[in-house]
Amino acid sequence: MFHRSLLIAALITTMAGTGCAATKTLSRPILDDRYNSVRLEAWLDSSRNPVNLGFEHPAEIGEADLAKILGSIRIVEPPGFLSMFLLKAKPEAEPAFTSPEAEFLAKPLAAALRTATPGERVVFFLHHQRSVYKGTTSSGVAFVKDKRLHIILGRYLMGNQPGYADISIGGAPLPDRNDQTFYILPGRFQAVEDQKKAPGGREPVFEKRWLSIDYASLLNAPPQAAAPASSSPSEPLRAEPAPAAPSITLEEKLKTLNRLKEEGLITEEEYNEKRKELLKSF
Repeated sequence: MFHRSLLIAALITTMAGTGCAATKTLSRPILDDRYNSVRLEAWLDSSRNPVNLGFEHPAEIGEADLAKILGSIRIVEPPGFLSMFLLKAKPEAEPAFTSPEAEFLAKPLAAALRTATPGERVVFFLHHQRSVYKGTTSSGVAFVKDKRLHIILGRYLMGNQPGYADISIGGAPLPDRNDQTFYILPGRFQAVEDQKKAPGGREPVFEKRWLSIDYASLLNAPPQAAAPASSSPSEPLRAEPAPAAPSITLEEKLKTLNRLKEEGLITEEEYNEKRKELLKSF
């Protein structure tokens, strides 16, 4: 019995030592209120010294420039199966941050990058007001490397909604499980990085969630010119008419919806919800 107790104590000590070696240290919170958070995060090696991740920090990017950069990020949330099948909905890009949100986040983000060390990444949690639900949050990490601003999004408009847990602004910015289908659509001077793990951490990065931005080129680029007008206004260009897509009647949609329910492909709740949408459009 005595030897067994010693063995258990040794295992606990070993586990505790391993945990300490992998502990991350949170330092210098930049913004911390009830719904939003921006902080610097460093990782420790086995000797409990900060790991130099090679970030080009401190980085000087002005608040107005950061607001412009954040405003250029586009997100796509694919519609659900029923919306695509019955309502012919198509994926559409939308701004990841509205203008007020980009301006709000840019101030603490600029301060964090300005004071960060080469071993610190910026962690952010941003509360959104554009949802009918309370507590909707986006989260991620940011850092500068190879003369590019890197932004990894872990969550987008997620939070106190049916089927989702509340988001803790003091928790991990990148979730271990992919509960959302959104992805980033890169624009001018932007690229999606094909990386599976976040730098400095062990968190997974899901597909098309890591965006790198050549921010110097983006900020210095002239506005895109509008499409040139026709040189012969009296003779407009004539395009061949596109073939008309076969129309689906309301009756056919309702029959399809009923078949999906009978075959167990959708729940009773989903059936009732989509049936109301179809009848409302009638």
